[in-house]
Amino acid sequence: ANPFIHPARTMDEHDFIYLIDGNWKIGQNDTEYELKPDTLLILSANMKHYGIEPCAPNTKTMYFHASSHNDSISTKNEDTKDRLCIQTFTDASLNSNIKKYFSHIVNNYLKGNLRTANIFFQLLLCELSDEHTSLMENDTSMRI
Repeated sequence: ANPFIHPARTMDEHDFIYLIDGNWKIGQNDTEYELKPDTLLILSANMKHYGIEPCAPNTKTMYFHASSHNDSISTKNEDTKDRLCIQTFTDASLNSNIKKYFSHIVNNYLKGNLRTANIFFQLLLCELSDEHTSLMENDTSMRI
């Protein structure tokens, strides 16, 4: 309910933040991100992140931390052994799967269903990778 500023820190884990309601400004290294409803921010492991401004009163978020060392939540593509390409900041307002998977991750983790949470995490990564690929294809076609 009270405005809260994101802590300044460098973590060994990735910090996934999905903003449900309100707004919040968070920075990573020298880049500032303005979170609005249905935006997803991934703060990378081993990079400095910090609050720029406190969130608005009654801001609602979902978040989780993902290990950068755990094979069960790796960002590697099983078929090609290449890393999946995902954006740091995503507007998820037009893709309801992102919010749905994020919610399933958080809820299953809180219930202690780690295997199910990891399955939804893999689905979320695939969805974010597809979203990134789609944006790249649209950008390329616009330039052509």
